[in-house]
Amino acid sequence: MATASKNPKQARGGEARQKLLFAAVELFAEHGYEGASTREIAAAAKQNIAAISYYFGDKEGLYAAVLEEFFRRKHAEAGASITAARALRDDPARTPERILDEIRNWLRASVMSLAQEDRLSQGFVKLMMREQFAPTKTFKKFFARVSDPAEDPFAMLVAAYLERDPDAVETFLITHALVGPYIGFIVAPEIVRIRTGWKKIGAAEVAQIADVVLMQMEITLAGLRNKKAGAKK
Repeated sequence: MATASKNPKQARGGEARQKLLFAAVELFAEHGYEGASTREIAAAAKQNIAAISYYFGDKEGLYAAVLEEFFRRKHAEAGASITAARALRDDPARTPERILDEIRNWLRASVMSLAQEDRLSQGFVKLMMREQFAPTKTFKKFFARVSDPAEDPFAMLVAAYLERDPDAVETFLITHALVGPYIGFIVAPEIVRIRTGWKKIGAAEVAQIADVVLMQMEITLAGLRNKKAGAKK
């Protein structure tokens, strides 16, 4: 049975909401939560300011919707990784080599996302960076609600490889340290361009970054695994 298509009014409403959402990403990323006004967002989206109240309630509701969209996209991207990580974690026949292969796949895919050059992706990255240095109350509440260690494929895989409790604080710190080099390229892309002479950081450049990040990750994981093995003796 064919799914009924949206009527023109619904389609226009969905388009208006999306325009407001995308305009909000760019302006919140550029000016921060306090610096971006709803009037500016509505103007950038070419929508009536009353539409913000209609679709999102208020400015905080709009910001929460922006965060929701970011995490929805990240979860969609990680969907296959979560399934693969969970299956491998629960497989009694798994080997350290298989786990390490999956860790490589996950981290390389994450690093390669740096090559995304569309304005929306860049806006989300800039917005998340802002939240690290000047976190808003909305972000803190939202992240506490959506952050679930059991749904983090990288944490699952690292814990399995190192034979650690995935919910332990130390496991989180190790996982976070492993993605630190990757985060460094997100935070300081201009320094990377200047030092390397790259005019842009596209797919070819990011592939080189991925090789270095993975090499460092493998050395660190091998050291941690060997240290634990030595402690058991």
